[in-house]
Amino acid sequence: MSAGGLLGLVWRIVLVTGAAVLALVACSGSADGVVATDAWARPTPPVGNTAALYVSLKNSSRIDDQIISASAEVCQELELHQTVLTGDVSSMPAVEADAMSIAAGGTLLMEPNGLHLMCLGLPAPLVEGEELTLTLTLAQAGDIEVIVKVQQR
Repeated sequence: MSAGGLLGLVWRIVLVTGAAVLALVACSGSADGVVATDAWARPTPPVGNTAALYVSLKNSSRIDDQIISASAEVCQELELHQTVLTGDVSSMPAVEADAMSIAAGGTLLMEPNGLHLMCLGLPAPLVEGEELTLTLTLAQAGDIEVIVKVQQR
């Protein structure tokens, strides 16, 4: 391969890698050592006005932190819920604020059948491919804005 061809290949790799990094950053948010990633919600049925939102929070700082509030423009209210299985029956009660703690160096994972943010009062269904903005306010790190992608998983 000629030097010019090799240089062209290197530039293509740099551009593709840079685009991938920008795509990842566009879907995440961070503030003072806490990074939010993999934020998503399932599409909702045509009727109904609730949805579960999921996000992972990694605390790279040396200080414990805690989510003190959450909001999204499409939700009248956001509550932290935990899926609880009792025999064959599943329930999703709201949980206390201390469940929103993120230890220094730790991760808070919101996922199906576990912790999640329950969006109440949706004015319209969530449709696959849509995105919404979620704002998490942490006691130490402040506000983190993250894009939530509506997708079937």
